Amino acid sequence: STFIKYQAISKPAPNAFILDENGNESQATSITKGSSLVISGVAKEMVLRSSTGEIKIYNESLGSR
Repeated sequence: STFIKYQAISKPAPNAFILDENGNESQATSITKGSSLVISGVAKEMVLRSSTGEIKIYNESLGSR
């Protein structure tokens, strides 16, 4: 799992997506636990998306971008 800790997580929580090597997105299963967003799985690239914008996350331990 991937844990992302917030000072205060917004409601509703952002939607999490996993990007494959071709840039295709698939929605990831995620839940909130306290002030953390817990995403099922570990991926090289993820996107967190809400109504106010998006954040891309890169896991460099799984390879360069």
